[in-house]
Amino acid sequence: MSNASKDISRKISFGDYSLSLLSSSDPLSSSVIKKLQNTGQPMEFSFQKQPFIIGVAGGTASGKSTVCSKIIDRLGPLDPTSEYLSHEKRVVRISQDSFYRKLTDVDRKLVAKGLFNFDHPSAFDVELMVRILRDLCRGKMVRLPIYNYSDNEISEKEEVIYPADVILFEGLLLFYFPELRKYFHMKIFVDTDPDTRLSRRGRRF
Repeated sequence: MSNASKDISRKISFGDYSLSLLSSSDPLSSSVIKKLQNTGQPMEFSFQKQPFIIGVAGGTASGKSTVCSKIIDRLGPLDPTSEYLSHEKRVVRISQDSFYRKLTDVDRKLVAKGLFNFDHPSAFDVELMVRILRDLCRGKMVRLPIYNYSDNEISEKEEVIYPADVILFEGLLLFYFPELRKYFHMKIFVDTDPDTRLSRRGRRF
């Protein structure tokens, strides 16, 4: 990551959300980023710069996905006075939910008894998350696993993700893993009160 990275302590509140900006490097200007599809750009796109990677973490039902959507919505049209006018900026959104590891036979027995903790760091394939981010930083196409919540298994299908200028990575435990944290130019923690999160979680089921 850039030596220009510096920690900041700043909160932005709106509605039920309180966003803690934990760290950032060069400010991301909404005037020079153009919102496009979430899966990036086909391989003929010549990716020459390292993407700006934003990590968005927070508790269950805190509003991480909503915040990511609002960030994408705010990445507005290109600034006519900008040197980037002739470049189309790509935005990719990735969820930590794509990186649940394959369950063992012991894990499946715990799941059947309702004893397996899907919100524990050990439930995720950290090496795969790091490899995916590293390859995207190198301008490579990647293939994301698709997790089936109905049977808690990894699908045989994959989602193709192309290189992008901005990568939004959301997840419950993103900032727990030091090998993952180092990739983020900006870290955002969505701080929502427990009662609100509990109410939202209840409406999901």
